Amino acid sequence: MKKPLLRYSVFVLLIIAAFLLAANAFADEDPNLAGTPPPPPTQMPNGPFIPMEPLAESGELVLEGVGETEEYKLEYSISVPDIKDARADYLNEEFKEDLRYYRDDFAPMFLLDFFDFYAIEGIMDVCSLDVDYIVTYNDGNIMSILFREATTAGDLFSENFTSLTYSFELGYEFALDDVIQTENNPYALAVALINTEIEKVRGTDGDIWGYYDYVNEDLIAAYLSETAFYLNGEGQVVLYLNPICISPCTSGICEFPVPDLLME
Repeated sequence: MKKPLLRYSVFVLLIIAAFLLAANAFADEDPNLAGTPPPPPTQMPNGPFIPMEPLAESGELVLEGVGETEEYKLEYSISVPDIKDARADYLNEEFKEDLRYYRDDFAPMFLLDFFDFYAIEGIMDVCSLDVDYIVTYNDGNIMSILFREATTAGDLFSENFTSLTYSFELGYEFALDDVIQTENNPYALAVALINTEIEKVRGTDGDIWGYYDYVNEDLIAAYLSETAFYLNGEGQVVLYLNPICISPCTSGICEFPVPDLLME
């Protein structure tokens, strides 16, 4: 999971959490693949996939002596993947560090920053931090994971998403140029596709996200990262942008399936 972006503000709740597919056609192009091939994925009774379990922790933090009240409280629930495959040792260490970071670094700072402000305003509320994930694709070689971070403080709510699409055969994370077939810039193509879809539905009954009027390709390019995609259960590439970027936070994650550009 990418390290979460720290944006502590009294008006905006930080968010974070993280996916996608590509193909074995790139194996011949990777100079790091020489030597002994990696072991095959674990075979399970219902088919080949890479087994995993959640590594979860929950609790609460209490901040005493802030403002005119005696204490403020943050309730947290953090869940990261624990992949049961020797080839995932490095990823698992990263996930464990993410869990530690959220619990020991992010949560205390989030509590202090927001409730310092609320103490001045005389507001007494519990804030919360929820970090979790879903595995959107797992074929025994490629795994796509969508991570979600949600925060609340008083009546404010925010969430953010990150993703990881990883090939255990090739041993690296995929980016847009791994999953989009084009002789041109795959990033520019992804931006154009998103902009076209937004223009199609903006202001209609199909505009379930309520896209802002000022959204254009420049704004989309400013927010779309090289890994802002995941694979769904059918192996279809889905581009996404986070809440607030191009529509109201309450609209949730904005998703844009790309059915015709999946690598074979």
